[in-house]
Amino acid sequence: MSANLTHHARVKHVEIDHHFVREKVLDGTLQVNYVPSANQVADVLTKPITPKQFAEFRYALRVTPVNTSVSNDLQERKEPGEC
Repeated sequence: MSANLTHHARVKHVEIDHHFVREKVLDGTLQVNYVPSANQVADVLTKPITPKQFAEFRYALRVTPVNTSVSNDLQERKEPGEC
């Protein structure tokens, strides 16, 4: 890494973060647990997923559909010509 200074500058923060986490694990203030891919909620933001996975992640994130009556109410309150 240090041979390519541009690359080194870009990944230096990763090295620092890695060492910080490692120190915290070694001194017992942080416990790192394995999380199976199926339970990685952040994947919904970074990877293609199936409709079933989307529904599961949506539930896990506590995201619910907007109430239809509230949505209709908002549409009625808009001035003519507004989006």
